[in-house]
Amino acid sequence: MDAKHLEQQLLTEAGWKSIIPGAFKGKQIKESMKIFSGSKIRGVTENVPVHEDRYEDNNYCVYAFSTKPGGLTQDDVDLLKERTANIDIGLLRYESASAPAGLTPFDPVDASFYSENREIRSLADDLDGIYIYPTAAFGKRAEWPLRKW
Repeated sequence: MDAKHLEQQLLTEAGWKSIIPGAFKGKQIKESMKIFSGSKIRGVTENVPVHEDRYEDNNYCVYAFSTKPGGLTQDDVDLLKERTANIDIGLLRYESASAPAGLTPFDPVDASFYSENREIRSLADDLDGIYIYPTAAFGKRAEWPLRKW
């Protein structure tokens, strides 16, 4: 499915249900649609893993995405992999656990990037239109292999 088609599906309740079956209960789907459709900057971008780690039974990953036309280049990915190669697992665990829950690390109201606990995210501050963020998968979700670029 291409990004434009996916973006169009995210404007309808049926689209959300077809993309993420069973993920929403009650008002959650309507609230997610409201946030998505009301965002100043809205779209679908590929999130590329640039750093992966494991601690006990949990997967931790730093993902990158670009708001620039054309997305991330291989040079961008290589640079971010180099910058994130030595991230301490403790920092990665902390920033992954303290990241706000949601569909993206952007504030849905004004499209600004969250500023709390951003030591990892700051590694891409000098790259215009490129962002990175940490995330974690716990328990059964941690069993899936992290996708390779």
